[in-house]
Amino acid sequence: MVCLKSEMNSLENNTDRLSEHADTLIWRGTLLSPASQHNGRNPTCGDEIQISILVRENVVDDIRFDGCGCVVSQACASMLCEGVFRKEVSAIMASSPEELMQFCLSGFSVNRQQCALLAYETLMRGLRTLKQHSVERSETA
Repeated sequence: MVCLKSEMNSLENNTDRLSEHADTLIWRGTLLSPASQHNGRNPTCGDEIQISILVRENVVDDIRFDGCGCVVSQACASMLCEGVFRKEVSAIMASSPEELMQFCLSGFSVNRQQCALLAYETLMRGLRTLKQHSVERSETA
């Protein structure tokens, strides 16, 4: 995704998108039997995120997040869940956070970018772990 300053990076657009996702509960919660569940923490501000994912046939079949933190970290977690739901894991891993969230991060300060990327980094760690376990299982089979 290319961020156009006139469109994606306007303060008004960022505020609207953050507000929309900060108030939604659709993606909030945990899964009963996730394929992966990882926790993330932003040491700068203390935001915490837990990402639970269910993968079937290399597709994210379900995803939820839970945690506490600022509006940016929680809203971006919601945007991320929306962006990866029903997508192939390989496509997710090849995408930028801005592509997955449909949100331009360059308008944020460095500290706020860390908040915005917390869920993305946690998800990527979880997907890499799933991939590693899959390789290990196939090598022992």
